[in-house]
Amino acid sequence: MVGFPPLRSFKDMSHSFLALRLGQEQFARRGLAFDCVEVSAYYLPFPNDSFDCVVSSDVIEHLDNPTQMVAEAHRVLMDGGKFVLTTPYRLTEIPWDGEHRHEFFPQELADLLQQKFSVVHVRTSHPAYLLELYTLKIFSRPLFRYLLNVPALLGSNPFLWPDKYRIWSLIVAECRKH
Repeated sequence: MVGFPPLRSFKDMSHSFLALRLGQEQFARRGLAFDCVEVSAYYLPFPNDSFDCVVSSDVIEHLDNPTQMVAEAHRVLMDGGKFVLTTPYRLTEIPWDGEHRHEFFPQELADLLQQKFSVVHVRTSHPAYLLELYTLKIFSRPLFRYLLNVPALLGSNPFLWPDKYRIWSLIVAECRKH
């Protein structure tokens, strides 16, 4: 993975007030500026080649036109810039979440991103069953973390088990503009 020089400013287009507050605190600790701008994912009000990195976390699945969002991210990135996005892994033909317009399989997302980006890496994060266990009320979080670490102490890691045993819950894509 190629590193980037430290950011001097950051534009957050999130609608989560908690995320904004936490982001502001983290950036302030590092002496960085933090601007919040509410915009459309389809039409970013920034000049071409404005950013060295664009991050989209769980947005693309809510859009009627994901191709336009990808094109806008590409447009505002500088040459050599990185686009990072996350989206839920598609488990069914019809999205489970009524707010989702389209969910993706990893290759389907890679095909979409390769329409604009020459370098695309798509991977999955954690198995869906671990997320489901984590959200059950009968498991306290410290107990769950302990139980999750037991296989690792015994030389196994459920995050690394063969793909045939996994149903994924999140796709992570990294793209580079050249």
